Parts: sequence; C-alpha cells; structure tokens
Amino acid sequence: MLLKRLPLFIISLILFTTFIISQSGSKREFLIGGITESVKCIANQNESYTIFLPSSYSFDTKWPVIIVFEPAARSMIPVKLFSNSAEKYGYIVVCSNNSKNGPWGNVIRSMKSVWVDIQKRFSIDLKRVYTTGFSGGSRAASLFSKIIGIEPAGIIACGAGLQEKLTPSDLGGSFYYGIIGLEDFNYKEFRKLVPELEKANIRYCIDYIPGIHKWPDDKAINRAILWMETDAVLRENLKENPESVKSIYMDLKLYADSLVNSNKFFYGVRYLEYISRHFEMLLPVEDLKIKVTELKKKKKFLQFKKDDAIQLMKEYQFIGNFARVFKRIEISENKRIGLQTILNELKVPYFVKQDRKKKKSSESYMAKRLLFEIAIKADRSSSINLKKGDEKKAVLYAEIASRTGINEDWYDLRLASIYAYYGKTKKCIKIIKSLLPADKDLVKYIERDPNFNEMLKNPDFMRIFITRD
Repeated sequence: MLLKRLPLFIISLILFTTFIISQSGSKREFLIGGITESVKCIANQNESYTIFLPSSYSFDTKWPVIIVFEPAARSMIPVKLFSNSAEKYGYIVVCSNNSKNGPWGNVIRSMKSVWVDIQKRFSIDLKRVYTTGFSGGSRAASLFSKIIGIEPAGIIACGAGLQEKLTPSDLGGSFYYGIIGLEDFNYKEFRKLVPELEKANIRYCIDYIPGIHKWPDDKAINRAILWMETDAVLRENLKENPESVKSIYMDLKLYADSLVNSNKFFYGVRYLEYISRHFEMLLPVEDLKIKVTELKKKKKFLQFKKDDAIQLMKEYQFIGNFARVFKRIEISENKRIGLQTILNELKVPYFVKQDRKKKKSSESYMAKRLLFEIAIKADRSSSINLKKGDEKKAVLYAEIASRTGINEDWYDLRLASIYAYYGKTKKCIKIIKSLLPADKDLVKYIERDPNFNEMLKNPDFMRIFITRD
C-alpha cells in the first residue's frame, strides 16, 4: 500500500491536517488545525461559510462553536483573528460569506443556513454556542437567540451593542462581553449600555481598548475567550481545572493592573471589578474586592466618572449640532454655502487639532469619535446627492468628509471619485497624486470604481501613473 511506503511523519501530517466526511453520499474535505474557505451549505448552495477546526477536532467529542458575523462578509478576517485562541482552547469558528450589514432579511437567511449546515456536518456542543461580530455583525450576534431559538452561552460584541429592537433583558442567560475602542464612535453606546445591563442583572464585562472602529486585535479576542472558558466552568459545561482557572484569573488581573497603572485607571478599576464578580464562585477573591472598593474611592476614579458623564452629554450635543448643520445644507437649495463656514460650524478644525495631540486624553478620544460621526454622515449624504444629480451638495459633503482626516485617506479618495464623476480633472489629479505614494492598491480601486471610467480615457490623468517613481 502507498501509505506503508511513506515516512511515518508524513502519514501523521496527512492525518493531522485533513479529514473526509461523508454527507448525503458525497465527500467533502475540511482542514483540521486550519481554515477551510467557501463551504457551501447543503440545503442552500447560494449560502456559504468559512470554518476553522482545531487540530484536536474529532467526531468523538462535542465542540464549542463561535459563530461570527462580519459586516462586509470578509469572513477570513475574523476567522483568522479567532483561530489562535480557538486552536489553544478547542473551538470551532465559523463565519458566513454572505451575511453583512443589511438588509436584515439576508442576514437572517444566512444565519439560519449556516446554523443548519454546521449541525449536520460537525459535532457541536449545543450548550457552548457563542456568537460574535463586529459593528453591524455584533448586532446580528445579539439577535441569534431570537432567530434560531437557542440562547448563546456567550456573546462577544465588538464595536457595537445590541440590535436596535433588543434590550439587555433579551440576552437572557448569555454572558455578554463587549470590546470597544476609546476612539470608536460607538463608545457612547457602550457607556449607555452598562447601567442598562446592571439594571437587567445581566452578567457582563466591557473591555475598553485603544483604537477606532475596527475589529480588535488578537489579544483582546483572547481575553474574551478566557472569560468564556471560565464562564463554561461556572455553567458546569466544562470540567473545572483549578490550575487553568487560576492561570486565567492571573492573566486577566495582570491586564487590568496594567490599565490601573496607566492613564486608563478608570477602565482598569472597572475591569478588576468585573473579574472579582466573575471569579468569586471559583476562587477566593476577597482581597481583590477590598482593593476594588478602595480604588473606587480614589479621587481620580470619582473625577473621571463625573467628567465622563459630562463629556458624553457634550458628545450628544455636538451630534445634535451636526444634524442641524446637515439639515441646513439640505434645505439650502441654490444658496451658496461656503465649505470653511460649514467646517467651522461643525467644529472640524477644533476636533482635528484635539485628535492630533500627541498625548491622548478623553478630549482627543472624543474628538476622533466625533470626526468619524461627521465623516460617515457626510460621505453618506454625498452618495445620496450624487444619485440625485446635485453636484454642488455631492461635492460639498465629500469635501467635508475629506477634511476630517479620518480613515487613512479613504475619504480623500472618495472626493477624487466625485471629482472624476463630474469631470473635474485638475482637482481629481491633485488628490490622486497625493495618494499614489502610500496606496499600493489605488490603481485597482480606480479601475473598479465606475466614477473614474471617463477619467481613465483622459491622457493627463493616465500620465500620473506612468510618470510616478
């Protein structure tokens, strides 16, 4: 036989990395200890998903599964992100290739299709189903129990809270772990959600991390998995390993202590408080509880709590002002509105100045969040007016978004796209020239964007790509 002729380590490698399962008379190969892309659902071939199986996977055991929702259907991003922790702790990770931000009918269809399929193909522990997602995907993750009828053991919410029609009470017994960037425009949503979670007596933890509105890094994801591991012990869905529980406790406490000893004192104290609540049934945490009580009495904790409440109120007031300014633009009709006047009314120069300060503070974090609010609203309004054929407003909104300096030149490129659509060659060329040195994928984007179709026929425009270094 061929296998007898192969060295033992090669045979082991083959058996380790792949397995074949039979499904309705057909065979399908899945990678063990790795990622398999584009698995088509048996009952609906239009729906597919990407899956990670840990290297220890077998049919002999029921496995916890993390069901991921990605807002732009970029399934490989979260599956790779979760894979290291999933490998270490033995989780299946699955993410739809179809589900993205709306419409909700499509999200629900994908959710149902993937859920039915993975139950048929894999050995799933129904007591340890976890959902997660980023942004709109996080909202979809919170909706899972309503649609599927199975309450997740835990929900890892990244960059956004609950689906619009849900309340914390709808989470039932699910453990809720939120991860939110301090510069994420949804930060205020989580600050508002915390007292609601407390009132509804939901078990939860919120991890406030540096950064903007994006998937968190693998360290933040690993912390979330550590919480789910200990929660599974509390639920008696996982056999208690005292050494493992103590190790997880020490790792999480070390992280919280690092926050306490940095300029994130308030968030560190709250994280220690979450730890003391979560582990009190597993370990002696009286000393930690005493420490948390003392830390919460400190002036800088109380001052931050007071200042944060005032700042959140200010943030909502700024957002209300944004709405009024944008409404005035919409009803301006043929009246001329100067760009700089609008920027000043929106306080864009002030926010940009705060955002660019080297020493990060609550003010600079808020400034970044508000710049995102402006950029997203302006970009959306630009697209709407482009479809309406209102050149003046389409350009004005695109200019506003560009001046925020948000999203690593993305909104500059969007402005160039608007200029290209309206044949503003010189202005378009000027922006593209500034973006070329740093953006390797710029040409690909331009070729895909129909707004550049006529510009691609322009010799002056094409010359900047030929003559660049």
